[in-house]
Amino acid sequence: MENLIRDLRFALRGLGKNPGFTAAALACLALGVGVTTAMFSIVNGVLLRPLPYQDPERVVVVNNRFLARDQPRVALSGHEYLDMKRLVDNREGLRSFSDIGSYTPQYVNLTGEGEPERLVAGRASYSLFTTLGVSPSPGRGFALEEDVYGKNSVVLLSHKLWMRRFGGDPAALEKTLTLNNQSYRVIGVLPSDFRLGTIEFDLYVPLAPNLGQLPPRPARGLETMARLAPGVTLEAANQELERLAASFAEKFPDVYPKDSGYGMTALTAKEALIGNQQARLLGLLAASALVLFVACVNVANLLFARATSREKEVAILTALGADRSVLFRRFLVEGLVLALVGSALGVLLASWATKGMVAASPLQLPRLTEVGIDGRALAFALTAALVTGVVFGLLPALKARKGPAFEILKEGGKTSDGGALGGRLRKGLVGLELALALIVLIGAALVIRSARKIEAVSPGFEPNNVVSARLFLTPAVYPRPELQVAFFDRLVQRVGGLPGVEAAGAISHLPLGALVPQAGAVRADGRPPADGREPPAANWFVATPGYLETMKLPILAGRGFTAADHGAATPVAIVNKDLAQRLFGSAEAVGQRVMVDRLGGPSPWLQVIGVVGNVKQRTLEEEDQPQIYFPHAQFPWVTMAVVARTKSAPENLSTALRGVVRELDPNQPVVDLQPVDDVVHGSTSDRRFAAQFFGLFAGIALLLSALGVYGVMLYSVGQRTREIGVRMALGADRGSVVSLIVRQGMTVAAIGLAVGLVGAWAASRFLESQLYGLSGVDVPTYLVVTAVLALCALGACFLPARRATRVDPVDALRAD
Repeated sequence: MENLIRDLRFALRGLGKNPGFTAAALACLALGVGVTTAMFSIVNGVLLRPLPYQDPERVVVVNNRFLARDQPRVALSGHEYLDMKRLVDNREGLRSFSDIGSYTPQYVNLTGEGEPERLVAGRASYSLFTTLGVSPSPGRGFALEEDVYGKNSVVLLSHKLWMRRFGGDPAALEKTLTLNNQSYRVIGVLPSDFRLGTIEFDLYVPLAPNLGQLPPRPARGLETMARLAPGVTLEAANQELERLAASFAEKFPDVYPKDSGYGMTALTAKEALIGNQQARLLGLLAASALVLFVACVNVANLLFARATSREKEVAILTALGADRSVLFRRFLVEGLVLALVGSALGVLLASWATKGMVAASPLQLPRLTEVGIDGRALAFALTAALVTGVVFGLLPALKARKGPAFEILKEGGKTSDGGALGGRLRKGLVGLELALALIVLIGAALVIRSARKIEAVSPGFEPNNVVSARLFLTPAVYPRPELQVAFFDRLVQRVGGLPGVEAAGAISHLPLGALVPQAGAVRADGRPPADGREPPAANWFVATPGYLETMKLPILAGRGFTAADHGAATPVAIVNKDLAQRLFGSAEAVGQRVMVDRLGGPSPWLQVIGVVGNVKQRTLEEEDQPQIYFPHAQFPWVTMAVVARTKSAPENLSTALRGVVRELDPNQPVVDLQPVDDVVHGSTSDRRFAAQFFGLFAGIALLLSALGVYGVMLYSVGQRTREIGVRMALGADRGSVVSLIVRQGMTVAAIGLAVGLVGAWAASRFLESQLYGLSGVDVPTYLVVTAVLALCALGACFLPARRATRVDPVDALRAD
């Protein structure tokens, strides 16, 4: 212990004597460790932390798939789930699963005390929570007899709603909530870390399927989770699901056509939850790790330069009888102190940066609330500190000359450049630093350009100066279709008459919004699809008159909906350009008749009255999809997004719109009230998140690499003061000296950039799936980024060279 205390004093005294070196090294380490630890915290919270289920690796998500329709994951229908549940419970044909449960989101209006509130409810089967191994506390879960239509008036609260609504009071159990004008009794509270998918549910009610009124088999929307039976692998479960799918296809050939590529598949719950976010997050973590490596190389160069200047100190200690193991220990402690302090500063920086990253991250990022600096993140930072401390601490001792001390001491005040090996090592570190920085910069440039290309894509409508708000009518209050139609007719008419409003309308599923539209096969009367394939599956929407005009969605042929398209009139529809081409090719679509498979069965024959442009519905990067619109008066829908185009800023309409709704129905909540511009902007938030932080990491890497090159060149020029003085005394002009130094520095930079280009090309294969409209080897991007980094390196070489030429040759020679 005494030796350790002595070594700590030696380390602190040595670092204190060189405040400039110490500050530079700590800043590099804090930046590197900080950004990497912050990114690791996000990856840990989203990807690495186990899901909050019992034995989460045994929990899987079961889906249909229709590969010929490019639908790899489709939720189950009520019939499909109940068939599977019966087989699992009876151990008939599905022995791979020990239990199975299902859920679907449902929006409910909470009324009673206080302002009316829209909540997200999960309609969950009684077996879902036993499948996941999750128990409410306090309270209990659903009972089998409560998962029956008409006996399902119980509710489980999320921990967040329990705290917000009841202050965490256990007396909340047995209280009642009024949901959609019906009373539900609170029976339990779920754990605070419980999550289902990417949706944050406020509460859960029994699924309670109405066996007498189940929608048809093609009506799918149940997310289904199962637990693998003991000893069963995921591969074996998938084989059994394929056999079940084949039996479905044989029994219901109209529902599962042979040419649809139908099958069933199971994914681990984590894989289903994370989806394509895994590659994006791992890419960001890799970029931040490269930033850490660049910072470490910078510190290594600083320590190497300092080690050269400490040769005399080491020689004196050796001459006085100091054992080499003692020197190794002292330098090791000094390196560890430097690394631990730098990493501690990095953790403080990471704590701040993590909060900023979480605040800037998109809502689509799953498990975001679980992100934070926890034990794993601290262990990561500590490991980085120990590794860098050992490497950096031993470097001065390894650098120390192994020859007799008097050989070093007799040089007096002369400085050493570390010899040929030392020079090559410094140059190698500079080249490595530039190579790593170039990989980060090219990756960041590709991601940023890809994000900008996506944001430049037209959504198919004009979102400027449009405000939207979503309303969920309570079925108990508006039980009949004519009441639903009347409410939205009055609402659209009143909103359209507000001052400054140019047009108003409503749509069941707002483009690029949170709700995913339903889809159904569309058939033309008396003719096969023009493209020769099976009837296309089109996303269908319900819209009011005025919607197309409000969104300025182009009408390519025919007309839009009017008040004449009421419930007693001929059923009509509007198709988009993509669906018209697939069904009718070059033939005229207006006047044709189509039929659509909807919830509740096929629609009547619909006369096509118009063709509109294609609209991006889910994301801006998706391919054009078939779409069909129904008039709200003929196909009433209880969930509608009201849109209004204003002459001024859309935010100015918010209060007036809420006032109109309150006048029509004081108990009707208004949610998602926002400009449509924000909706479009939010649809690219995950891409923008990646672009922002790739750019941040690239900027730090560029700064560190430029400083690293500058520092090494400055040190190298300082070591060559005598040589420069001799050259200038022999007649060399300043320009030739600058050219010599810059040329030597840029030779090293060129080698590093060449290595970096190869590394970027290799890394591009992992980025390719995350890019839009760009190749992973985009030549213009490679050339521009390489030129920018080369210019930075040139400046970092030129400034020390220019400074060196200001040295008076006589003073340089006299110093020697």
